[in-house]
Amino acid sequence: PDQDFAEVDGMKDPGGAPDYGADDNRPLIWMRDSYEAVERHIEDLLPYLEHDDPKVSGAAISLCASFPRRADVIVPHLRELASAGDRRGATAALSLAALQVPEVRNLAKPMIASSDLVTSVLGACSIAILDPERITPEAVLALTRPLDGHGDTHQDHAGTLRTLVGRCVVGLGPEFRERAVAQVCEQLAEASPMEAL
Repeated sequence: PDQDFAEVDGMKDPGGAPDYGADDNRPLIWMRDSYEAVERHIEDLLPYLEHDDPKVSGAAISLCASFPRRADVIVPHLRELASAGDRRGATAALSLAALQVPEVRNLAKPMIASSDLVTSVLGACSIAILDPERITPEAVLALTRPLDGHGDTHQDHAGTLRTLVGRCVVGLGPEFRERAVAQVCEQLAEASPMEAL
């Protein structure tokens, strides 16, 4: 947020209808003001992290990744969820990785070994997002194996598991390039035309 909203730092909404011209900063001011309104009240989101409906909890967990300036409030809750090691925990690990919390590396290791393919892949994605240059061989194996029909599984951080894996494998180092390319090709073969594009 500090970088994204730097252009309108200190500016207030002057009111009136925008003209959307090159010099009109109002849309960015509105985005900043909306973002900051949620940021100020992030505590109101926290009860939804453990909601019974996985769609609600997944959306809340992934939303937390967008508020690094409130990490002091968010991280303890995400850490607790991630320690469970299940799919919800793996989603929490992804948010921790996006917030650049180094301990996600240790939290994600047991997830990668999970018999649940989705949990395993999400754990590997967490390590790839945190620091692709320090990715473990186990995480690379999990990221580059076939998704066995789970590619279209909904994933709050990226839309589908396939999309998330695609974003992660492109950041792998040159020593894993061949595996990464093979995975991207496999994902393209299974993707819808729009997703493939």
